[in-house]
Parts: sequence; C-alpha cells; structure tokens
Amino acid sequence: MKKILSAIIILLGGLASNSNGSELKESSTSLDMVSLRPFLVAVTQHIDSGFGSQQIDKVCDLAKKLRIEKEKTIKFKVTYNSENEPLVVHLYKDDIDVIDVFIFSTEKITKEIDQSMERFFESINQ
Repeated sequence: MKKILSAIIILLGGLASNSNGSELKESSTSLDMVSLRPFLVAVTQHIDSGFGSQQIDKVCDLAKKLRIEKEKTIKFKVTYNSENEPLVVHLYKDDIDVIDVFIFSTEKITKEIDQSMERFFESINQ
C-alpha cells in the first residue's frame, strides 16, 4: 500500500503545480464510500464557486465507477476569495468500500480543507 501511495504522489508531481509554476499543496484522507459526498461538501464549503453539487456529483460518480486498485484525477478551476485557483482531486480505490482522496490546490485552500477535514471527522466520530 505504501509503495502504491508513493507512486501516486510521484505521478501527481506533474499535476501538482499551479499555472504560474508554483507547487500545489495536498490534503488527503482515506474514507468509506458512503462518507465521500458529505466529506466533499464539508471540506469545500469555503470555495466561492467552481466546486458545487455538480462537481461533487462528478467526483462521486467517478469514485463509484472506479475498480479496485485503480485511480483517476479530475481538475477543476475554482474561485476562492475572489481569486481563480486550481483544485485537483485524485481518487484511488483501495477496496470495494474504501476510497483515498487527494486534493491538491493552493496553500490557502488546502489549509481551509485540512481544518474542515478535522471538523468533519470530529463530527462523525461523536
């Protein structure tokens, strides 16, 4: 598993840069498939536009169609604090009911996502 994740990170090296050449930061987690939609809603609530219900549906549909040990990446252009920014979602299907989610974006967005991720997991573990 560790080898696979390392390979994914290396492969994403080409995807993980902004249009101005700066490196994108990563937020990632592994979760069960039923938690994917609520997770995406929770962690992207600070994005002004470009990652709403249609984009979340697209990511969830792609995750459902992925076969075990397969991966897919989707790129989005989002607006955050009135700035156009990239948001890259990479999915890796560990098991029939488990998905690894890697979200790449600017440092500001990934910090917001990390904070929202903590609150999300705290809320479902209560």
